Amino acid sequence: MLRFLSLLTLLLPLCLPASGARPLRIALVQCHPPGTEVAATLDALEGRILRRCRRADLIVLPELFATGCRMTRDGIGFSRAEAAPCYDTIRTRMSRWAARTGATVIGSAVFFDGERYYNRLIAAHPDGGFSHYDKHNVFKRGGFTPGEERLTLCCRGVRVVPMICYDLRFGQWSRRSDTADYDLLLYIAAWPASRRDEWERLLRERAIENGTCTVGVGFCGTDANGFPFAGASQALLPDGKRRCRAGDRSRIRTVRLPVGTPKSR
Repeated sequence: MLRFLSLLTLLLPLCLPASGARPLRIALVQCHPPGTEVAATLDALEGRILRRCRRADLIVLPELFATGCRMTRDGIGFSRAEAAPCYDTIRTRMSRWAARTGATVIGSAVFFDGERYYNRLIAAHPDGGFSHYDKHNVFKRGGFTPGEERLTLCCRGVRVVPMICYDLRFGQWSRRSDTADYDLLLYIAAWPASRRDEWERLLRERAIENGTCTVGVGFCGTDANGFPFAGASQALLPDGKRRCRAGDRSRIRTVRLPVGTPKSR
């Protein structure tokens, strides 16, 4: 009997799920809005990412990080039609960053399917694969077609649900449940500075109501049209307490989040 108990003690850990995995290392890449040269924007980001993010598991960039999207007809910058041809270039560059850092890289770009424009979140994986999510909650006059399905991707065994900007206002769309469970909720954004308080409040609300770590990453500073963005990229724990915050300047913050450990529901 003693020999049996000893053998059981040795074998039991092998039968249990690896719920005590190390924390996920997430690089929050807060940057200024892009200019009008996509290649120059990608080159500048590449230098920063390859220097600063080599120990990350997940690298997170803002919404439309390489092109932005012109909000007025006579403004400076890319319209949807001008940004869409850059999609493959952006996707390829993200894949290169993923391969060179060993991390999953997340950002978004304008995608055109021949009829409709989508604000498409791209997840580039280190093995060369891709996942994508089309922004579901879109502005009625923004010109983007809403996506219909939520994405759950896997990063180092952690289930991640990524979303885009305006999705943050719709709590039901991110609701965590027994049939739609996940470990990390993630938002990429181009959030205006005038609504920074709402950005911080809503991120905290989503963390608490879902009982999960939550990350938000967006632009800081002012674009070529003089429009200011909120910054305040941050990572929160399931109780809503902030783990890190990037402030209002361009910087990369790498944080370890305990998403690999058991959490009560």
